Amino acid sequence: MPAKVLSGARAKLGFYDGKKVHYVGIFSDCSYGLTYDVQQAWILGRYSAAESDYTACEPVHITANGYRVVDHGWFADAQFPNLASLMDADYMTLEVSDRQTSKMVARIDRVRPVAATGGFSARQLSTSTHTYVGLLISDESEPNNAEGRGAMELPG
Repeated sequence: MPAKVLSGARAKLGFYDGKKVHYVGIFSDCSYGLTYDVQQAWILGRYSAAESDYTACEPVHITANGYRVVDHGWFADAQFPNLASLMDADYMTLEVSDRQTSKMVARIDRVRPVAATGGFSARQLSTSTHTYVGLLISDESEPNNAEGRGAMELPG
């Protein structure tokens, strides 16, 4: 019976181009998170908050660490735009899937690369760290996590 718990050996990270996911074999780990902003209504005449309500969804911060492979740098495999193309750079979609079941386990939409670092040390493999910011995160239990009915969009 296959294991139910997902492991790093089963997780694949890639970028969706609108037609298919292109998986990248340089990453050794990836982390991301979802944070909702919640504010409390404090009123006179009580010590505790009278109510707590959602006020926003923070951008999704993604960190992907990997190995520095010659000819597979930040601008190629990690999908960082070069300086000359920043004005025309489009959003990306980052996806993590389970290679055993081929199911999507995380998809982050409207992603932009924001930072990359790298370095070299004696007696160590060379690594690099890539940071991204996305606007919406979905997973296999909520594959279309998006704004609700009536949400406004920027004119376009």
